[in-house]
Amino acid sequence: MAVRKLKRWGTRVTAALAACLASSPATAVDPDELSKFDSRFYTIHTNLGVDEVRPYALHMDRVFAEYGRRFSSFKTRDRRQMPLYLLRTRQDYNTLLSKFGINASASGGMFFTRRQVQGLATWVDDENRSHDYMLEVLQHEGFHQFANAYIGGDLPVWVNEGLAEYFGDGLLVGSGMKLGLATDNRVKTVRHMIRENTAIGFDELLDISSQQWHDNMLNGSPRGAMQYDQSWSIVHFLIHGDGGRYRRAFEKYLQLVSQGRLSSKAFRQAFQTEDTTAFRKRWEQYIHDLKPDPLSTAVGRLRFLARGLKYLKANNQPAPANLDALRQALQRHGFRLTSTSHGIETVKSASDESFYYFIRDNGSESRFEMLEPEAAGLLPRITAPGLRPQPTLVWHSDHSGGLESDIQYK
Repeated sequence: MAVRKLKRWGTRVTAALAACLASSPATAVDPDELSKFDSRFYTIHTNLGVDEVRPYALHMDRVFAEYGRRFSSFKTRDRRQMPLYLLRTRQDYNTLLSKFGINASASGGMFFTRRQVQGLATWVDDENRSHDYMLEVLQHEGFHQFANAYIGGDLPVWVNEGLAEYFGDGLLVGSGMKLGLATDNRVKTVRHMIRENTAIGFDELLDISSQQWHDNMLNGSPRGAMQYDQSWSIVHFLIHGDGGRYRRAFEKYLQLVSQGRLSSKAFRQAFQTEDTTAFRKRWEQYIHDLKPDPLSTAVGRLRFLARGLKYLKANNQPAPANLDALRQALQRHGFRLTSTSHGIETVKSASDESFYYFIRDNGSESRFEMLEPEAAGLLPRITAPGLRPQPTLVWHSDHSGGLESDIQYK
């Protein structure tokens, strides 16, 4: 099948491809039968219609540009577009990856490599996970794909996963990407590890093997989730700690391991120390002082309220006229969200009053504000007035006539 160009960051598509996909969207999941087209950085393999694919292409092109900007000193000889597989359903996703010899049933998306094929893959239609979470998966797994091509396929697992988590948390705002966000849950989790002395030993984490990491995920060990959050926190510290004083050494470490140096030896050479005890203490103090950022906190709560609004609509409840009415309705129905990440189950409940407030930059607390729907048939918008940038929950109709939420910023 010929590959068509998705021109200028996905804003225009060739008429022939648009007509083909719009008139009869592909349903096949055989790799050779999927529709294909090129965005700026990706070749997208899909059984979706072109109008459905375009927003994801735009999103991932912007994310990839940020990978490249942050790691501009790492080059690759292969400038071809990265393979990106966007499937409609989870079953499509599982079926496709099974054709590559991969059991993907326990995954939400992945970067995979086989002898003759590699790619970034996920699915888009799923009532059990949000659109925002799917984008986080793409950003996380997309970093693994970028790192494999630009930094090297043998990047130590702790830093590979730590950086992937760092990019997975990023938010596209305006023309750029806000990184270094620290969610309330992450900060609390790592502080708890340090306080209870359950954090993985720093020297052990530096040289943990991919097999050990994988085993921790499968054997029910608390380390399964801890290793992700701890690795994220160390990456965050190396990039932002002490005004960025460790960034140059961190980049040197990445250069050394990309050249095949053992992780612990590369770390000691890059940071010019044989003793990581003082380094660990400085990291612990950094996490103790780290405050959750107002933007990601507000966005997380807006996403919870979005799921609550969809829940009420699905249960034939009238759209609430204001935030108090939304709170009362969700609490009356006992609305809760349960999610699992890295083997850890998290429950969010409408009875938690914090979900109806956001934190301003000065640390004060303010109520979200509910706005009228933008159009008939849509749900109310919710915004965080005074926060900069100001996030607003908005709604649009998806390809099947259902409602999908998004966060816009001004």
